[in-house]
Amino acid sequence: MAEDYYVFKRSGRDNLYVQFRNPRSGKLGAAVSSGKTSEAAAIRWAKNELKIRSEQEAGKPRKSWTLGDWAKPFFTDTCPYLQRKRDEGKTYSKQYVDSSADYIKRFVLPDEIAHIPLEELTRRDILAWRRRLIEKEGPRRFLVHVLGALKVVLSEAVYQELLDYSPASKVANPTYPKKTREAISLESLAKMLAPSAYAEPRHWLATVTAAFTGMRAAEIRALEWDALDFKRRLVYVTQAFKDQSARLGPPKSGKPRVAPMPEGLAKLLLEWKGRADRGHGVENGQWVFGYSKNRPLGYKEWSYAVKKAATAAGCEGATLHYLRHTLNTYLLGAGVDSTVLRASMGWSGEAIQGNYTHADKFDYSSQAAAIDRIIKIGGPDGQEDKSDSE
Repeated sequence: MAEDYYVFKRSGRDNLYVQFRNPRSGKLGAAVSSGKTSEAAAIRWAKNELKIRSEQEAGKPRKSWTLGDWAKPFFTDTCPYLQRKRDEGKTYSKQYVDSSADYIKRFVLPDEIAHIPLEELTRRDILAWRRRLIEKEGPRRFLVHVLGALKVVLSEAVYQELLDYSPASKVANPTYPKKTREAISLESLAKMLAPSAYAEPRHWLATVTAAFTGMRAAEIRALEWDALDFKRRLVYVTQAFKDQSARLGPPKSGKPRVAPMPEGLAKLLLEWKGRADRGHGVENGQWVFGYSKNRPLGYKEWSYAVKKAATAAGCEGATLHYLRHTLNTYLLGAGVDSTVLRASMGWSGEAIQGNYTHADKFDYSSQAAAIDRIIKIGGPDGQEDKSDSE
């Protein structure tokens, strides 16, 4: 008897593909990616896919599917959306897939909305579901991603012609208190950048690099030795890791840029490079702050070290991203041209830079002195009052 599926590998592709046999015609259908690289895993995936198909199609026609029936396989090994995107050459981070699967499992499938027939689902149902979420969880940021996961489920139903339109398409994201970031005081910053605040030297120097250049964490993790021009004192920011992973891509702005390398930072990086060249406790690999076996600097460990140092410095809650706010604020206060600063930080316009500017940290003493020199207060008779100066 012929198998219900056929597993094979396409030339130049890592993932194995599967063709499922049509039970009526006996012919193999179009190939779909299993997302698996081993034959055993691909076979398990194929068997599970057959089981799901039989449950959905044999006992329940598509026309009577509920939202729960359609949403259940999403962001799993048999997700129709991810399968289609893989076939189209798209990829998603493991973090995104896992978190989205968790959102569907926790907030969609157990809710009463899961029992509504897919074709009868309305925007009113989505709004009522959103209201229940807010009442249960409070106004929290992650609910935006929960709604986003459901929107993917419904948009794919439209794409595969199960629905004429998505009832969630015009549903706005729930509001939540925005996280307020501030510039760190110079006194606290000095404590935060002390070598003694870090158990791991590479965490310390990576943090100093962030503070001196304004580079994003993902850009520093992806920093290679070839990107450091010690002669011209420049750092070429050409790439970044995506989603706290080891997947390389362009910087967040989408364009490469150049950041200055101050003398103090250059000395530290040259010393670090010398240790790497001599094999003195520093890996001489591709990455400036990498580990053995060419592993890049891990985000979670580094981020934890920075938060610990920030707490000890008296600025609890400060993260790596605060360093961009801090550098921008103090350089603007020191008179650095805003256009030059935007170019080095990778911002496209003044509006974005404004979000990183905290005017309460500026030194206004020279401005106040100038006001005192220019503006005078008249006496009772309207003439300039010179009593204070006599």
